[in-house]
Amino acid sequence: MEKIRRKIVVVGDGGCGKTSLLSVYLNGEFSSKHIPTIFDTSYKELVINDKGVALSIYDTAGEEDYDNLRPLSYPDTNVVLICYSIYSPTSLENVRLKWYPEVKHFLPQAYYILVGTKLDLRTTDSKRKKSVTRAEGLRMARRIGADDYLECSAKLSLGISQLFENALEMSLVPKKKGCFSDCFCL
Repeated sequence: MEKIRRKIVVVGDGGCGKTSLLSVYLNGEFSSKHIPTIFDTSYKELVINDKGVALSIYDTAGEEDYDNLRPLSYPDTNVVLICYSIYSPTSLENVRLKWYPEVKHFLPQAYYILVGTKLDLRTTDSKRKKSVTRAEGLRMARRIGADDYLECSAKLSLGISQLFENALEMSLVPKKKGCFSDCFCL
């Protein structure tokens, strides 16, 4: 069976949970240690809708020092996961100010999914700083014209499988303008 090649790139602020998200998806392992990523590429072979898929996943650096290098990972991308931490309103604002404009500029043909990470921190301690609500995440997804919006927790392994299932299914269909769906995974 000939394999269909698909590529997913993950972007977002440094420390927002991109690497943990990928570690749980690819290896089933969560680590609470933050090890900054510059670039990391992983591969996974899957069967989606009876089709063999060779998936490449690119984990990118969110730090400003790598703004000029990150676009080198963008060619041939099918789906971009634009991540923010539910625990960090600043990271959601950076979706609007930095990540969406970058993705739109370099990857206008790709699907993009807004992903709220660290969902487990929304409910753990009411004395902690204000978390981003689901409604705020959805508003941002609509504002940037995301093709989907999901929330997940790498620590609790919530929503990770659904996120990648949605991304892979999207990648197999040519993109049409204005495809936003109200899909949420908890």
